[in-house]
Amino acid sequence: MEMSGLMGGFLRISEWIMRLAYANLVWLLFTLMGGIILGIFPATIALFTVTRKWLRGEPDTPVFATFFKTFKQEFLKGNLFALIFVAIAYVLFIDLQYLSIVTGHLYSFLFFFFVLVALLFVILFMYFFPVYVHFQLPFIHYLKYALLIGMTNLHLTIGTGIILALLYYLFMLIPGLVPFFSISIPTYVMMWSASTAFKLLERKREKILAKEALLQAE
Repeated sequence: MEMSGLMGGFLRISEWIMRLAYANLVWLLFTLMGGIILGIFPATIALFTVTRKWLRGEPDTPVFATFFKTFKQEFLKGNLFALIFVAIAYVLFIDLQYLSIVTGHLYSFLFFFFVLVALLFVILFMYFFPVYVHFQLPFIHYLKYALLIGMTNLHLTIGTGIILALLYYLFMLIPGLVPFFSISIPTYVMMWSASTAFKLLERKREKILAKEALLQAE
């Protein structure tokens, strides 16, 4: 029998705290199983897979079993995407080093271009994992869809960025939270934001299809 009222709310909050903490610890375990470098992307894909199921009304999803299955399935593909992101980050790092030796109008132009590309990279990273676990797409299309969805839903992107920044300062303020919530809570925030964007995208598609059907009927 499910409890209601204040006690019921407290129990539900406690369950979610335990759920998020457990998922974070499992993420750490699978990241270590992959030797950290090779484990980060597959473990993160697994965490987003679990989080997506939670948001779709499946709170009792078996976390460890889902992690294990997804980690194995996505190990190779996840690390291929990791190489792409590392390559982009490396190019940005080299560009940042180059900025330190230029001056004048060239510096202003390159700085603006660097900031623009860096922001696009952040948006790409924010939406890549949600897009990857939600859609079945050709390999490179995951990157294109992640960027397009993030850019066409700037209100969600900016809001998510602010929340992630606040979480970062919270974890810096209270380091004891890091092992239990530093990945699972940001993942939940990003997956929720992306899921909202997906619903908006689907509504737009339905409206376009409805208009096309009306035009064909006339």
